[in-house]
Amino acid sequence: MNTHRHASARLGPTERAATGGTDLGLFVLRVVVGLVLAGHGAQKLFGAFGGPGLQNWEQQLSTMGYEPARWFALANAIAEFGGGLLLVLGLLTPLGCAALLGVMINAIPLKAANGFWIPQGFEYETVLAALAVVLAITGPGLISLDRRFTWARGGVASAVVAIVLGVIVGVVAYFLKSG
Repeated sequence: MNTHRHASARLGPTERAATGGTDLGLFVLRVVVGLVLAGHGAQKLFGAFGGPGLQNWEQQLSTMGYEPARWFALANAIAEFGGGLLLVLGLLTPLGCAALLGVMINAIPLKAANGFWIPQGFEYETVLAALAVVLAITGPGLISLDRRFTWARGGVASAVVAIVLGVIVGVVAYFLKSG
């Protein structure tokens, strides 16, 4: 009998197809969310896609009360860019989820005064935060570089670590800002 290296090999044909669909769905979700997040980070780090670039992003954060603004600008841009790339690759997915969740938890209170809905609301950040939680719970799926790790199958332990880390980082960053 030929044994396959991943969990779906022990399933019957119907279950394997369902798992394959789930894995493909998680792959699409990770890639789309990861590219959006990495794109936002690239705007801030490099000025890509019409973004502000690091110096202008630093100035914007300074006007919002984030000091030292340079540190916050780098931390935010690297979390978005690096976290997004981790999600795209399905590599260290709990860390990518924590980065995404931390950035969104920090951003939501900044927009709360504008209300929930667009044009300046925080609905976008809420959806991304929810997606980070979902990916932390489900894991990246088998179409990922994490496929050999236990968190590739999702579960409570890695999800709790990712969620708690993301929440702590987001809340601490928000409360460290002055004003």
